[in-house]
Amino acid sequence: MKKMIVITVGLLIVIIYLGFVFLENFNKNDEMDYFSVIGIRFGMPHEEIIDILGEPTAINIHDTHNPPRYTINYEKITLVMNAALPPYGNVIVAIIYDPVFQFGKYGIGVGSSREAIENAYEGFEEIRFKGLPRLRRVDCTIIIQDGLTQIYFYFDENDFVNRISISRGHGP
Repeated sequence: MKKMIVITVGLLIVIIYLGFVFLENFNKNDEMDYFSVIGIRFGMPHEEIIDILGEPTAINIHDTHNPPRYTINYEKITLVMNAALPPYGNVIVAIIYDPVFQFGKYGIGVGSSREAIENAYEGFEEIRFKGLPRLRRVDCTIIIQDGLTQIYFYFDENDFVNRISISRGHGP
């Protein structure tokens, strides 16, 4: 009986250890909500954004986009809204231009090298989401699918991130 208890406890320890190893590697960058890094959430209404981030430097209407969109512009970020005219939209894309915003346990953001981004999302190419790899390279961009969130890392001529676009399920 004592031997059975020791084997059971040993097995539980191994299972718990393997569970932690799986969870550690499941979301390699460890960022659960990318929008929260800039102090907002996906789908947040216009009025709440103004309450949190203050008055923007500009609001631009993009009526040639189908469907029409408008952007709320701040010094370090631009927010794309899902309506034709303010203040009726909700945020659907955040574009970040400043290194002050860092993501996950690797602290990646604007100014990070291509190598740092690839290391932070190592193994994502082997994992598929809706038939596509969770890490794709397109020209000067790396596209990451992290759960329902898509992150576009745009690189300059020296292979450093010069802006990041965050959206849910679709590109910028």
